[in-house]
Amino acid sequence: MKHLSSEKFNKAREFVTIHARPLDLALYNYYFKNQPLTTFLDELHKFQNKDGGFAYGLEPDIRTPVSNNISTTFAFQYLSKVGASPKYCLDALDYFSQSYSEKYGKWLAVTPEVNDSPHAIWWQYDESKQSDDSTWGNPTVEILGYLQTLPNNFDSKKLIQLRKKALMRLFTAESMELHEIYCYQRLMISLTGEERASVEGKLINLISDTVEKDPTKWGGYVARPLNFVDSPDSPFYQMLKDGVQNELDYLIEQQNIDGAWYPNWEWPTYKDTWEKVKLELAGKITVDVLQTLKRFGRI
Repeated sequence: MKHLSSEKFNKAREFVTIHARPLDLALYNYYFKNQPLTTFLDELHKFQNKDGGFAYGLEPDIRTPVSNNISTTFAFQYLSKVGASPKYCLDALDYFSQSYSEKYGKWLAVTPEVNDSPHAIWWQYDESKQSDDSTWGNPTVEILGYLQTLPNNFDSKKLIQLRKKALMRLFTAESMELHEIYCYQRLMISLTGEERASVEGKLINLISDTVEKDPTKWGGYVARPLNFVDSPDSPFYQMLKDGVQNELDYLIEQQNIDGAWYPNWEWPTYKDTWEKVKLELAGKITVDVLQTLKRFGRI
């Protein structure tokens, strides 16, 4: 079992201090320096528009200043990192209430305006692809979880219908795309009792079939154990325990000489912007890795 040494931790801290976005630096300071939560929240809300939605590269691969659903779900994910109540983004629910696409019966990941700013090619808006049902769950399923647990103005009857569709989609699925599984994990948090237990059981099967168990393949864009487990308290930890422990060793080994952990993807376009985005992502990923190592007692 490997541990991150003090020297390598300090190297990572130095990288975050110099290169991370103020948001991710605030997250680091909250985790490791007991900085007040309000400082982190102030940085998070700098990415928010007056319509309640988030943009401006909160999801670093999307640079548009126009609010979009993926970036807005990132705001809720950031709140979960610090265990903060989603109530701190209640006005974002107004954006979700307005951004639902009646035409396609889902929340679209991004808007056409994404194409007007630098972005990763996989976020390119293409009208002809919006009716593709294979992508229905991301981010729709995640957004459903927020809307069914927090006060909002979204049509309650439609919410019930969408929820039924989401659960039917899950229980009839033989396999599922990685990011849609993430969305169902986040939806699961909003469920209780037998329903939550049923969703958890189905996700256990899907995750088991999706996760890449071969460490030699983890350098590529594959589903790794820690994609599904954020702490030893995760309901999926026992199933993936060996893989999680192996990946923790792997992460320690993969630290770059400058102290950071870098994304294992890149942009084929907007190369000049990508160099900036890569550093932002490295800062974000490095903070996440440090907190993961801390939670599992590897620092």
